[in-house]
Amino acid sequence: MLGQSRWALLRLTVAQNPSTPAETLMQLALDSVFKIQLAVAKNPQTPANVLAVLAEHSEETIQKVVAEHPNTTEEILHQLFPTQQQLLRERQNLPTSILERFFREAATDQPLWKQNKLQYLLFKEPNTPTWILAQLANVDLEEVRADKLANQEDFEVRETIEDWIRDALRFLANIAKHPQVTREILEQISQYPNPNVKLAVAQNSLTPESLKMQLLEELSVNSEEKVKVTVAEDVNTPVPILEAMAKNEFYCTKLLREIRRVLASEYAANAHSFKSVADQMMSNLKHRILSPVNITVNVDRWMEIIQRSGVLEEPLISSLDEDDYHDWSLDELDEQDYDDGGQLGNLVEQAIPLWTEVLAGLSSQDLKRAVRGVFDVLEMIDNELKNNSTARSVAVVLVGNPNTPERLREVLKNQLIRPSKRLDSYDSDRDLFLALAYTPGVVLAQAVTTIPQRYGYKRDEVLADLLKQSRHTQGSQMPASVLEELSTHSYCVVRSEVAGHFNTPSTALERLFDDDYSPVRAGVAKNPNTPPQILEQMARREDPNGRDNYYYTVCHYITQRSDTPASALEFLASSPHAQIRAFVARNPNTPPTALEHLATTESDEQTLQALIGNSSTTVQALQHLAQNANPKIRSSLIRHPNFPVELWEQLAQDEDVEVRCAIASSSKCPSAILETLASDQEEYVRHKVAANSNTPANTLEFLNLSFNNTGI
Repeated sequence: MLGQSRWALLRLTVAQNPSTPAETLMQLALDSVFKIQLAVAKNPQTPANVLAVLAEHSEETIQKVVAEHPNTTEEILHQLFPTQQQLLRERQNLPTSILERFFREAATDQPLWKQNKLQYLLFKEPNTPTWILAQLANVDLEEVRADKLANQEDFEVRETIEDWIRDALRFLANIAKHPQVTREILEQISQYPNPNVKLAVAQNSLTPESLKMQLLEELSVNSEEKVKVTVAEDVNTPVPILEAMAKNEFYCTKLLREIRRVLASEYAANAHSFKSVADQMMSNLKHRILSPVNITVNVDRWMEIIQRSGVLEEPLISSLDEDDYHDWSLDELDEQDYDDGGQLGNLVEQAIPLWTEVLAGLSSQDLKRAVRGVFDVLEMIDNELKNNSTARSVAVVLVGNPNTPERLREVLKNQLIRPSKRLDSYDSDRDLFLALAYTPGVVLAQAVTTIPQRYGYKRDEVLADLLKQSRHTQGSQMPASVLEELSTHSYCVVRSEVAGHFNTPSTALERLFDDDYSPVRAGVAKNPNTPPQILEQMARREDPNGRDNYYYTVCHYITQRSDTPASALEFLASSPHAQIRAFVARNPNTPPTALEHLATTESDEQTLQALIGNSSTTVQALQHLAQNANPKIRSSLIRHPNFPVELWEQLAQDEDVEVRCAIASSSKCPSAILETLASDQEEYVRHKVAANSNTPANTLEFLNLSFNNTGI
């Protein structure tokens, strides 16, 4: 009957009510008022048969709401498909038939591997059928190559085209991750030349073990650094693969491999991008000195001469004196860069006889310049391997993988730590310390003991950084005994990292709780290992007028804990800081006496709202709050789970209309109170009663009869 009310506003409230019967919603879906029809479409309980009627509405606004409705059926989605495709793309868990319809409409436009919008839709939807995945996986490489060639007027080298092809195939990795993918599709896409695709196949549980090992072995050697990092840091990577990768990251092995790569690299004379600075230097050497006299690089022969020259017997950079190191010009290759003198100059003079054969045809001056250029390239390769974060990344994560054999991890760790005389800042080893944070406790303990010898005056900062990284690393095994010892360290930052570490024993925390350095006390207050009695001592010790402004931080941590003693919370209830009092008011461990004290004396709205939100707040405290002068506080009281009936009655007669509206709108309001409010003198309050799903039918009938026929 209410759905047929002459009062449109009442019909609107009925259309919005989730408890409205289906037959009433059907009547309202045919209502002459657009807002009422829209309200039915938005009602979360509107059934499919009503939505089907609304789907035929001429207004696109209603069609859009229906397209988004959770109760919209597959049949209705097909009905809306011609006009609401964009909204349908944004839905979750689209039916298979809708996805097939999207696929069939798009499949005729252009090759599937170029349709990014279609791929995004199909890959995000779990119901995409296997047959569509199979078609997406069927890529003609020659077609891709022809397309890339046709759209590029010029390119430097053939490898550029292959890079473009690999990029075009990246989408296949999403097929490997899709829940509907099959073993056959995984085996098919594993053949495509994209390392990310191969990695995704290797990580799929459906992939046969033999294929997985084959792919991981390939990726661990012949892939980009990011992919190798992913393989190296994965705890599921088989140990034999980790062992092979670790050995491949040994400095000498890596140095020879990178030298060979740089020697073999080919770039056009006018190239603008290079894989590394060493590549650019080698390219300049070839084009400016070697090519004019038709000298080419025989990689095997050059590698033999380089190893015979003795320059690789020790680290290149460390073998140079400060005065020998020069700023190699990338744009000029002149004689000034190759003056004799210094240790490097001597190495050049000694090596010249070895290079005479492969550099035949050069003048004596150009021969010297060429040999010096080779040495500069080698020096740059050495520098990049040691200091470039990308070049270090695989070795770093291997150190951090707990499954990497300890002996190999130790070799890599010692290799990655730079000599202290070359360090401008300990920041350069942060990547290694982050990795060490994942290692077993014995490795961490050893790192702590070796830092003073290796880092000199930087030792305190480096030690603090290692503690910080292990503190933020889930599962860190920093030994409690090490932290116990470091709790007396002279450097305050080290003590603060110990105070905040989750492995620090309670005995050390008891020693640190009254430390003069405020961040140490803050760490103790937050540490879950801190005994409750220490928390109380800290609460009483902190000075709210202290100069360091850490009173709030320390007390904030104390009041947030579930194990803070009630006596400490009662003490902090009188804090001069309103925010601390609010935290006390919110803590369920705060004793009733303290909560009632706050309810009668507090004026800060945030603290009063915290009291209302505390399930431990007593009825007596709520009664005090019901007398509060602030109507927002009185309105908020209905949120409390133990709000008594007598207070419902009291607030239903509150002088403030907003308070009565809050009571009338509450889903927890007793029906007897709603009956009372149905006679409220304010029409706005009666409207809220009509919209309340708990309002009894007889009360709604009363409201229907009492309203005049008005529009919206």
